[in-house]
Order: sequence, then structure tokens, then C-alpha cells
Amino acid sequence: MSLKKSAISGFKWSSFSQIGRQLIQLITSVIIARLLSPADFGLIGMANIIIGFIGIFQDLGTSTAIVQQKN
Repeated sequence: MSLKKSAISGFKWSSFSQIGRQLIQLITSVIIARLLSPADFGLIGMANIIIGFIGIFQDLGTSTAIVQQKN
């Protein structure tokens, strides 16, 4: 497989993964919003922001570095 085809395939799968993740998150948020009171939903929203930042800084690029190094 050529580099161009490989890059396009990787982009498609990455895009599909991101879109799927966003759709699942949207559906989950709608369901939770219907079940919880506004104050409780606001608290969940604030917690999600903190959890999102923790997720960003948790890896710190080590998985990318491991994939790029053969040994």
C-alpha cells in the first residue's frame, strides 16, 4: 500500500472514530439531561470539564513516542 493510500485510510478511520465518539457523547448527554435536575446536570458538566483536562494531560504523548520508536 502506498503512503498516500495509507494516510487516506488512516484519516478515514480516525475521522470515523471521532464522529462516533461525539455522537455517543451527545446521546449520553441528552439522556442524562432528561433524567437529572438542572443543578445536578450542571454539576456533571463541571466534572466533565475537569475529567477532559485530566484526559488530555494523562498521556503526555508517551504512546505516540512508543509507536514511533522501533525498540
